[in-house]
Amino acid sequence: MPAEWAREIERQFNVEARMLPGKEIPGYNAKIPYILLALHELLVAKGGRDAEGIFRLAPDRDQCAEAKNDIDNGRLIGSQARRDASNRIIFDYNVHVVA
Repeated sequence: MPAEWAREIERQFNVEARMLPGKEIPGYNAKIPYILLALHELLVAKGGRDAEGIFRLAPDRDQCAEAKNDIDNGRLIGSQARRDASNRIIFDYNVHVVA
């Protein structure tokens, strides 16, 4: 994992990146934290690759706080994650919140 990613993870999650549960991905020296994989999946599923200003436009503040609460309380990954009939993660926030 690039050093700048690790620093950002530590800042966002208040824990060292190596302490987060993760998955080995070919081409990376360290495991990628599951939370980053889940957020990537959601970003793609919500059309983030085609969204205008995906990292430039600020998300709704209240939705962002709710999303962080969902993540902090295990509703994004793990046994508490809400999933649809196809086992895809349900995350009812717009693409700018996911980004």
